[in-house]
Amino acid sequence: MTDGEKNKGKRADARHLVWLLTWVGLVAGAVVFCVTAPTLQYIRYHYEASAAQRSRIDQAIAEIQQNLVDGRRDFAEIILAPGSHDAYDSEFSAIQDAHWYKNLRKAVVDVRQDPNFQNTSDVVRLSQLLQQIPETYLDTLAWSVAVAAAESEKVAAQKKTQQTLHRIRAFFAEMEGKRRLDLALQLKRHAPKASGRSTVAHDDLVESFRVAAEYEAIANELMQLAILCEKLAAEHDVDQLVSLKDNELKATFSRLEHALERFSGDREAVRELTQELESSLFGEGCVFDDVHQTIQIGDGGVYYWQREELLGMREQSQRLRQVEEKFDAFRPVLSDLEIHFARVDAEERRGADLAGMLAWTIMIVTGIVCVCLFVILARRIAGIITQQIEDVQRNSSELERKNAEVRLLQDVAEAANKTASLAETVEFVMRRFAQHSGFPFALATFTDERGARQVVATEAWLEAGLSMDPIVASCGGDRSVNVAVRPLSFEQDDLAPQCNGPKSGVAIMMRQDMFFIYCHFISTDVDSPAEELLRLAEQVAHRLSQTLERAQANSRLKDLNSKLIDSARHAGMAEVATGVLHNVGNALNSVNTSLSFLQECTAQSSYVDLGRTLELVVKQSGSLEEFMLSHPKRQLIQPMLAELEERLRGENEKQLAEVEDLRRHIDHIKKIVAVQQSLARVQCILEPTDLVDALTKAIEWQAEGLLHHHVDVEADFPDLPLLKLDKHRVLEIFGNLLKNAMESIVEAKGTQRRVTIGVRQLAAEKIAIEVRDTGLGVKPENLNSIFSYGFTTKSNGHGFGLHSASLSAKQMGGKLEIESDGLGMGALFRLTLPYSPVMEDALA
Repeated sequence: MTDGEKNKGKRADARHLVWLLTWVGLVAGAVVFCVTAPTLQYIRYHYEASAAQRSRIDQAIAEIQQNLVDGRRDFAEIILAPGSHDAYDSEFSAIQDAHWYKNLRKAVVDVRQDPNFQNTSDVVRLSQLLQQIPETYLDTLAWSVAVAAAESEKVAAQKKTQQTLHRIRAFFAEMEGKRRLDLALQLKRHAPKASGRSTVAHDDLVESFRVAAEYEAIANELMQLAILCEKLAAEHDVDQLVSLKDNELKATFSRLEHALERFSGDREAVRELTQELESSLFGEGCVFDDVHQTIQIGDGGVYYWQREELLGMREQSQRLRQVEEKFDAFRPVLSDLEIHFARVDAEERRGADLAGMLAWTIMIVTGIVCVCLFVILARRIAGIITQQIEDVQRNSSELERKNAEVRLLQDVAEAANKTASLAETVEFVMRRFAQHSGFPFALATFTDERGARQVVATEAWLEAGLSMDPIVASCGGDRSVNVAVRPLSFEQDDLAPQCNGPKSGVAIMMRQDMFFIYCHFISTDVDSPAEELLRLAEQVAHRLSQTLERAQANSRLKDLNSKLIDSARHAGMAEVATGVLHNVGNALNSVNTSLSFLQECTAQSSYVDLGRTLELVVKQSGSLEEFMLSHPKRQLIQPMLAELEERLRGENEKQLAEVEDLRRHIDHIKKIVAVQQSLARVQCILEPTDLVDALTKAIEWQAEGLLHHHVDVEADFPDLPLLKLDKHRVLEIFGNLLKNAMESIVEAKGTQRRVTIGVRQLAAEKIAIEVRDTGLGVKPENLNSIFSYGFTTKSNGHGFGLHSASLSAKQMGGKLEIESDGLGMGALFRLTLPYSPVMEDALA
């Protein structure tokens, strides 16, 4: 029987078992439905009935609580606003008709009619509390009427006080009128008669004024009493009332009594008025009640003299507490009703739960039987499915392996096509293939873009301490083959590294002219690499060889670009030099003309005539003094000297004018050179530069001069990546520094003739080129001005080289520094430049 027929038979058996399993499930479901449906209907009926009854009881209890809250509110309104319910006799019927009281009775009747609460003690207590509410309502109304009557008495006391104040004002007005009338009569009686010309008796006038003064004193005291009474009627603060009573009122009454004792008039009338005022203020039910020790304040309140709480509020609080106690008595009764109903509800639910437990027992037994059948059938089906799963997994593993190989080849192809450096590409491919193949010990030896040999290895190779040089020889030396892959067996290979366990591996070689890549992958767990792995390694090698072809093409392109840049630079320099020479030549023509004129003026100068004249004078007289004193032609000397002075002045002015023209032409030449220098420094061309290679070539250019002057050169160059620099400016500055060092050593004429050149990285973003010589050195006072324009210490120097080098360094973003311990100690020039590797830009 073939594999296809076996698989077909297994699928048919699986279908039969699935049908059987389906029929068992349908039968079990029918049994469970027939048993559980009536049971669930019974449970549902009991639970719904119980829930409806509980809802009805809860609603009735909630209505009782809500109506009790409304009743509390009505009782509080009666207590806090006494006197607002005047119809006392009809209030009993009013409470019977109150909305909250009718709802409360209805809710109590609903609870009492429930079968679970009939004739229970809780229902009886609830009915008794309901009957006590009308009685409490009548007591509260009676208290409210009594409080309203007390308030009426307060109002009457205040009216009585006001009437007394009106009487005091009327009496004071009457007394004031009487006093004025009596005084007028006295004055009239004692007034002088026009006919009799009699005078007023002195004693009568004195008596009149004394009586008037007594009236005035009593009137003043009565006025003070009236003002105090008005203040008492308007005062609301009990502290101020007590102060008025104890201080000002008593003092005023005392002064009034003294005034009455001195009064000789109608004392009884005034005394009665005073007593009436005192009784209206201090009598029972008045402002100051001496009997009950209370004070009636302006707004109708009543306070103790001891300044305690309001009397009316004390009775209100007590009455409120009594009403609250009546209504709070309902709470424990309602709580007991809820507890009793919960107990009854639990008993009813217990019966439904028993029916449910019986139904669950039947379902569990049915489920166990079905599970046993399911397990038996499922094991048969699982065996068939497991076999099919193993087949699928085997096919999936093979497909996954092929997909992994495809992904590896895609990654290698993408890495080979990227513009990253060769070192990054080789390291990525090496680690990726080591991860895929299961050969963790991996080593790659290759040449980078500059032709330098590089070696990278995985962490496993480095941790095992495996050697690198012997493995390189295992790739073979046949340079005619560009791509080669072969297995490694270290039992037969004497060049194998010394590590524990059986070892096998894969060697991959790629070569393209001057570029090569050797990759080795080793494992201690695999006896020999599989053929699929060797084929995969060969495909990887072919794709990686594209990187070598690109590196070779880039190298050629770099050389061509460098030559093109040099040619363009030289052409530009030649063109600029031609323009500069043309401009300078025009200026030099003018300089030559001025020089020729100066030479002619000097040759034809009048100072020759002066010399001949002096010679003649000496020959004629022996000396100038004798000639001027005794010679007959001495008068001719003065006109001749004046004419000679005039001719020399004219020649001097012409020579000065020509010298000024000569200076102007020379300044013009300097400006042409300065403008050209500034234009030459404006552009800064950055290009990938191998700094070590450039400095080495610069030393080779100066090799003939160094050898001629017997100057040794020591160079210390580290491995550096390609940097983005202005290569020609760097070479120009470095060549200038190297030439200055050689000239300083030659001028020093010392025994040690050595120039030390080094390159080191100062920080993450700076790199320094240092040139140290054993020459003359520099004085400390000249260190700050050595880079200035025109400064030089050489006999034939012009002071432009170091100044130009310093400006070029600044334009490239760097700086040029000097260090020297003094004359005879040599000097150190340090050129600092930005550190900008090309590989970092490619990665970004």
